[in-house]
Amino acid sequence: MVVIVIKYKNNIVKPKDVAIQAHDSVKEIIWTFVPSLMIIAMIVPSLTILYEQDKIRKPWIRLVAVGNQWFWTYAITTAKINKFIFDCYIIKSSDLRLGMPRVLETDNNLILPTNKWIRLLVTAVNVIHSFGLPTLGLRFDGIPGRLNAVAFQFARAGFFRGTCMELCGMLHA
Repeated sequence: MVVIVIKYKNNIVKPKDVAIQAHDSVKEIIWTFVPSLMIIAMIVPSLTILYEQDKIRKPWIRLVAVGNQWFWTYAITTAKINKFIFDCYIIKSSDLRLGMPRVLETDNNLILPTNKWIRLLVTAVNVIHSFGLPTLGLRFDGIPGRLNAVAFQFARAGFFRGTCMELCGMLHA
């Protein structure tokens, strides 16, 4: 089609010749099936990646994140720790020290291991929340009465800041 358009633009092919070439069955079959084969070639690896993401791996640590209207509650379970629960509140702008990022700094930081599988379960108590770790590309909605799950691992050590991606209250973050 590109060749025909270029030839037509340069007056090499007359409009009546284009109409004759448009009804060539072999060409129609080729330009229908070649893109279809290209789409199929892209679908196979994409479905493989989607399948691998949903595989349930045995986690080294289980983390439950519960969204409340102005804070998050975390519950951690491992083979050695039965259950450790704590709340995480945003530090108000008036209480921040120099160098602390506004609306991202919390009173309790969650410390997680590297190169270990972590199973994250997200839910909410009263309103819809969205647990997000933008650095990892994670975003899961915490909906009251529902439980969303994902398994991930940190490939490198660092300080990763999470945030709620929904407007969930006056101290939203």
